[in-house]
Amino acid sequence: MNYPDFLFLIGGKDLEMEAILHLLADNQLQVADHHLTWGAKLSSYQSLFNDYQTFVGIELIPDIELPNHYIEIDHHNKNSYKRSSLEQIIELLEKNLRLKIDFTRDLQLIAANDKGYVPAMFTMGAKLQEVADIRRRDRKAQGVTPEDELLAEQSIRENLTIEGGITIVKSLTHHFSAVTDRLYPCDKLLVSHQNYFIYYGKGANLLSQKYNHLIAEKKAFYGGENTGFFGIAKEYFTINEIEVLIDEIINLIQNS
Repeated sequence: MNYPDFLFLIGGKDLEMEAILHLLADNQLQVADHHLTWGAKLSSYQSLFNDYQTFVGIELIPDIELPNHYIEIDHHNKNSYKRSSLEQIIELLEKNLRLKIDFTRDLQLIAANDKGYVPAMFTMGAKLQEVADIRRRDRKAQGVTPEDELLAEQSIRENLTIEGGITIVKSLTHHFSAVTDRLYPCDKLLVSHQNYFIYYGKGANLLSQKYNHLIAEKKAFYGGENTGFFGIAKEYFTINEIEVLIDEIINLIQNS
């Protein structure tokens, strides 16, 4: 059965988004997929808007006025208290469209991984092999190539320092998951690449509070709880400004 009143707008690709796409396809639902990367914006789909459909935006930054009928699916920034986007989609399909979705163990692991990374998978009893498989598939879905994997290893080998109790890596690849997966567990980690960085671990919530104005301006993003992550959007800051922000963050985390 088709549901023409709903159009699902696909955000940046990762394993969770890939799983959502499969669910939507299996249930013959209408999808618009512009093959975006993480940090995808709603404006990418603006040309599709109309007054008669309900648009379901999945992890899209609302950088424009929302269409008249819009459902936001996300678990970052102001939505960080919500369940994973995958779980929100399943709830929508079951409640709004009366579909029956089999929330398999694989889907549960994918949801846990996206919401709470490796610790969340271990909390639900995942084995090391399962965790490694989910992380490998997630990196692949994000577009991490074998070259990126090698660059991550080189970055850790040559560009890793520790300052104020924080492990800092100047990455040679913009795919940070290839770096973070290799350093897990690391309770305070900052990875940078040119004019972009993400801090992972203890105190991430403090950063989201201090830089809440940047999050509100869509210049930064935050996810998870106290051991979540906080990052700066790529296109808004110069390399010098990034260096100043990194110094501020080191001081804040060190003194927290």
